[in-house]
Amino acid sequence: MLALEASMFFWSFLGIHLVGFASAWTARLITGARRQAIAQAMFYLLLSGVGYTTVVAWQFGAGYWLASGATLSTMVLIAITDFTHWRSGMAYV
Repeated sequence: MLALEASMFFWSFLGIHLVGFASAWTARLITGARRQAIAQAMFYLLLSGVGYTTVVAWQFGAGYWLASGATLSTMVLIAITDFTHWRSGMAYV
């Protein structure tokens, strides 16, 4: 039974992180569309979920909370990075 609980924790942990990454990219790529508010709301919800996962994972060891912290940081960087200069074809050096 303990192995089942550990496996379920791992897959839910991985799922939260993958959906968090997907929501960050969706929130950035849908900028200017009609459903931007929905994408941003989902991003904020999942950002808080990954943050909560980071706090909970701190109890399970360095590998878990470090991965959660990296996901949280990457989600924030994806959200604040400006990709508009790549769309317009202009390259900044």
